[in-house]
Amino acid sequence: MVTPIEVEQVLVRSDHERGNYGDGMKACWLIQLAEQASWTARSVQLVERASWMVHSVQLACLASWTVRSVQLALSASWTMVVSLFGIRLSEAWSNLSRRLIV
Repeated sequence: MVTPIEVEQVLVRSDHERGNYGDGMKACWLIQLAEQASWTARSVQLVERASWMVHSVQLACLASWTVRSVQLALSASWTMVVSLFGIRLSEAWSNLSRRLIV
């Protein structure tokens, strides 16, 4: 397991003008895997059963992998995956990205 180098948590308050209707906690982790590779996860808990997450893996200057997920209810969710571009990865990096998806 990789230990985060930076963890930040911020309390989020209701803001009806901006569309945030529930108090919750926002968290961000930054993990350095190698000199130019990092993994970032952000999670915002808006209400008990609604959350928003972004996972991003930066493998090189021009290659990245991103998953976005929005869960609005127990059985409703939306996911988008943007795959790697601009670089051929070694088998080790390919295996790492497959493990992060699961």
